[in-house]
Amino acid sequence: MHFGIAVSVLVPWTETNRTHRFQIRIEYEDGGPPVVQMDGEVEVGRPPGAQDGADQRAVLAINTLTQCPKAGG
Repeated sequence: MHFGIAVSVLVPWTETNRTHRFQIRIEYEDGGPPVVQMDGEVEVGRPPGAQDGADQRAVLAINTLTQCPKAGG
């Protein structure tokens, strides 16, 4: 199965220019190992001319291929 995941992360001004780790997991509702698990890092800088104190947004797009071994909700 091919599918895409879009993620938008809003980073507070005081947390910019730092590396932030994230994890995306797709799991069955009854537990077990995840169908998909992705780990990554994002760092958002302060662009020139940004207003002091303004939160910064990072947008990520992820494409993946996976197999679902059983049906789920």
